[in-house]
Amino acid sequence: MSANVSRSVLVVGAGVAGLGAACGLQRQGYQVTVVERNATPEEPAGELQARVSAFSPASIHFLASLGAWPVDSDRIRPYNNMWVWTDGDFDHVHFSAAEMGKPELGTIAENGLIQHALYVAALKAGVQFEFEAEWSDLDNQANTVALSLQDGRRLEAGWLVVAEGAQSKLREHLGIASRGWRYEQQALVCSIQWGDKTDANKPDIDSTAWQRFLKTGPLALLPLATGESSLVWSLEHEVCDRFKQLDDSGFVCELNSAIAGVTPNAAV
Repeated sequence: MSANVSRSVLVVGAGVAGLGAACGLQRQGYQVTVVERNATPEEPAGELQARVSAFSPASIHFLASLGAWPVDSDRIRPYNNMWVWTDGDFDHVHFSAAEMGKPELGTIAENGLIQHALYVAALKAGVQFEFEAEWSDLDNQANTVALSLQDGRRLEAGWLVVAEGAQSKLREHLGIASRGWRYEQQALVCSIQWGDKTDANKPDIDSTAWQRFLKTGPLALLPLATGESSLVWSLEHEVCDRFKQLDDSGFVCELNSAIAGVTPNAAV
């Protein structure tokens, strides 16, 4: 195997994980090519995307080391308080950045925003991309891998990173086993507005995350840059289906019942 091939990597999948690996490997001196079936990631615009994640200071430090942070400050929301409580006698646990001597506990950002930031950082680092490219076969030799694309091209490298996600066909093709199980729940995701945000007895909504562990599943409320919060509510299938049929006022009534005691009231 030539030196050039031994220092080359194929990454299949251009999500956050694949792009993070590609960017990091390129910065370590490897020549990386990313193969992605979808189009080039676009920078989010307009309304915030429903899929967001909480990024810890350690994750932010890692993204910054790749040149993918800071991102557009108008679309991210740092949080410095977190309240966790259960559906029972247990009161609550409060995490405070101030008590920990930290400026913040983490930052809420759209997954698409981080994906685009990683894509731009990877481009600057010299990563090559093959978008809208489907693989058709893989020849896995002792020292090289050759990925055949559906358009007839053949890409060779010394290493292969499979980052297609949970339903990876390439992982199955390689015979790499995985384990999984069902929780018999669905996640209901949406953005909610708050009622009286000036209640002096309640935490600062714009910088607070909440999580409640209910008998039917956990519920999380993450602050967004818009002043709203992202709701991720895990529910049993029948309950989730029933909630999706409710009008706004009916759903807000159910939500306020679920979060009563610690948070302010949600509003339509």
